[in-house]
Amino acid sequence: MLSKYLSRYWLLIIVTVVLVAFQAIVSLYLPDLMSDIVDKGIVKGDNDYIWHVGGRMLFVSFLGVLASVVASYTSSVVSMGLGRDLRDEVFKKVTSFSLEEMNKFSTSSLITRTTNDVTQIQQATVMVLRMVVMAPIMAVGGIFMAVQKDAKLTGTLLVSVPVMLAGLGIIAGIIAPLFKSMQKKIDKLNLIVRERVTGIRVI
Repeated sequence: MLSKYLSRYWLLIIVTVVLVAFQAIVSLYLPDLMSDIVDKGIVKGDNDYIWHVGGRMLFVSFLGVLASVVASYTSSVVSMGLGRDLRDEVFKKVTSFSLEEMNKFSTSSLITRTTNDVTQIQQATVMVLRMVVMAPIMAVGGIFMAVQKDAKLTGTLLVSVPVMLAGLGIIAGIIAPLFKSMQKKIDKLNLIVRERVTGIRVI
C-alpha cells in the first residue's frame, strides 16, 4: 500500500539510499586510515605520511558529514511528503463514510489514525531509508575488514553476533505487545481530551 505513495518520491529515495551507502563506506574507511597512520606514520616517525593521510581523513570525514546532512534532508522530505499524502487520503476516506460506517469507528480512533499512526509511519520511513541500507553494509564491511586485519580475532564474531541477534529478538518480542497496548491508550487519551475540550466549550 505504501509503495503507491512512496513511488512519488522515487528520485529522493534513490538519492537517500546512495548517500547513506556512501556514509557507511566512509565510516568503514576512516578506521583503516587511522590504522595506517599508526602503523606507517607514528611507528616509523614519518611526519609527512601522517600529514598526508591525516589530510585525507579530514577530506573523507567532510564528505561523510555532507552526505549525512543531505541524506537526513532528503529522507525527511520523503517522510513529510508521505505523511501529508496519507493524512489527505485518510481525511478523504473518512468524509466519504456513510453514517453506518461512521458508527463502526470512534472519533478518538479516527483522530489517532490521522495523527499518531501517520507520525509512526513517518518515523519508520526515515529509519528504514537510513538503517536498512546502512546496517548490512556496516555488518558485511565490518566483518570483511576484521578478517582482513586479524583473522584469528574474528572468532569472537561467531559468538557476539548470534548473542546480539538473540537479544534484539527478545527486545522486539517484549516491545510488540507494549506497542499494541500503547495504541489503545492513545485512543483513550484522545477520547478524554476531546470530551474535556467539548465540555469546556459547552460551559
